[in-house]
Amino acid sequence: MKILKLYSASWCQPCRIMKQQLEQANIPFEYIDIGNHQEELKELEAKGIKIMTVPTMIIFENNMPIWVKSGLTPICEILDNLT
Repeated sequence: MKILKLYSASWCQPCRIMKQQLEQANIPFEYIDIGNHQEELKELEAKGIKIMTVPTMIIFENNMPIWVKSGLTPICEILDNLT
């Protein structure tokens, strides 16, 4: 099963837009505020992924990242990678 996580920050306007677009498209996702989840960010770094910008979306399959994208992203691109 694939899981989409949105790494975001409360002060980030593009993050709010991306979150709203995902909600409007009824795409299930986990919202991760990078200011409150430092341990998870360290785990990602151990897997070779460093969050440098927000929003960043990562699709996981079997707890391994299979797709990483930063910035506002078209919903169709996200759906293509979730299926």
